[in-house]
Amino acid sequence: MGSYCAARRTNRQASFSGNNEYATRAFATTSCASLSEDQPKDNPVSDMLVDSFGRLHTYLRISLTERCNLRCQYCMPADGVELTPSPQLLTKTEILRCANLFVSSGVNKIRLTGGEPTIRKDIEDICLELSNLKGLKTLSMTTNGIALARKLPKLKECGLNSVNISLDTLVPAKFEFMTRRKGHEKVMDAINASIDLGFNPVKVFLSLVSLLFCKCFSLITFP
Repeated sequence: MGSYCAARRTNRQASFSGNNEYATRAFATTSCASLSEDQPKDNPVSDMLVDSFGRLHTYLRISLTERCNLRCQYCMPADGVELTPSPQLLTKTEILRCANLFVSSGVNKIRLTGGEPTIRKDIEDICLELSNLKGLKTLSMTTNGIALARKLPKLKECGLNSVNISLDTLVPAKFEFMTRRKGHEKVMDAINASIDLGFNPVKVFLSLVSLLFCKCFSLITFP
């Protein structure tokens, strides 16, 4: 539900679509608000953010990369997937231009996703530029947490103020089985570091797909 912005580009312009292919796109989701006379007069909202039901879409999700440092069994083959050539992905400048257009039109929250956003080399620069957009109130990130702990202090300095961390199990052996990678301790360190640094909120979530996957393999025993 919401409008979609592909994170691929054609003829050097960001394309907008409603398809649901593998995550290489940015998309806006509904804030479940309604357009009314109570909306702040100093934050004008473009008609393009209001759907046919009168709901106001002020939340933009931007996929920074389709790459990931895990190989979750319910998400990706063990050998990975064929990646989009780099020239077809949005550059930092194009991401910022797209975000600025949405924020200037009334979007006040941006969430960075992937793939895994922390493996993008210019993630700190992107956060810094986005956090300086006039009218943006919340800059958040959804991450698997593997590379997060060591980057958190800099990301906080650059304006990131909330994180969603994916953790499908509290059992290290199950984590390694599900993701085909070690790293459970790194994710736990990332959660603790987020709290210690004062990120608010810090959300830890379990995907429905992974929950169903766990039930399918419930007969497997782990130490």
